[in-house]
Amino acid sequence: MSHKFEKTDTLIGYSSYNTSENEAHSEHKPSVIVRTIRKPDMTKSYNQNSDSNHQNRA
Repeated sequence: MSHKFEKTDTLIGYSSYNTSENEAHSEHKPSVIVRTIRKPDMTKSYNQNSDSNHQNRA
């Protein structure tokens, strides 16, 4: 969580510096939101698929 940005950082330097650290931040927040939204849907569809598979096998 260390911010190494300087006042002289340009957008290019900002983006190039953030390729690694900002991806962790930008991926962290959106991925958490996306995962919280998608996880229930994926688990529901997965459970439905597994249930239908069990029904088909039985």
